[in-house]
Amino acid sequence: MKDWWLNREPRERWLLTGAGLILLVLAFWLVVWEPLAVKRQQLTRRLDNQQSTLLALQDISQQAATLAASRPDSGLPPDTTLLGLADRTVRARGLAGSLRRIEPESEHRVRVWLDQAPFDQTVGWLQSVAASHGIGVIDANVSSGEQPGLINIQVTLADEGH
Repeated sequence: MKDWWLNREPRERWLLTGAGLILLVLAFWLVVWEPLAVKRQQLTRRLDNQQSTLLALQDISQQAATLAASRPDSGLPPDTTLLGLADRTVRARGLAGSLRRIEPESEHRVRVWLDQAPFDQTVGWLQSVAASHGIGVIDANVSSGEQPGLINIQVTLADEGH
C-alpha cells in the first residue's frame, strides 16, 4: 500500500487526501452529528408538549381550588362508598375503557389508575366529582399518553367531608 501511495503523483496524493478528508467529515456528519440533531429536536418537542400539559394542569388545579372554595360541602350520598362513587362516575364519564384499577386506601380515600385516558374527559370527571360530591384530589401523578390528548394518571381522591 505504501509503494502504491509513493508511486502516485503529488497532485494525485493531494486529491486523494482531500477526498479522504471529505469522506471522513461526511461520515462524521451522517453517523454522529445528524442523529444527535434529530434526537435533540424530538426531545425538544416532547419537552414542549409536557410543559403545555403542565400549564394546563396548573390552570385546572387553580380552577378546581376556586370551585372547591365556593361550593357547599355536599359530601357523599347516604349508603354510598367512595369506591363505588369513583367507579360509577368514571364509567358515567366514558372512561371505563381507560380504567385500569381502583383500590381503597381507607374508608374516605381511594386511588384510581387510568391509562390512555382522554385528557378533557378525565379533567371533566375530576371536576364533576369535586363539584357534585365534595370529593377532592389529594395526589395525582400524570404522564403523557402514547398519542396527543391522552394521559396516564394515578389519582388519590378523598371525601373532603371527613
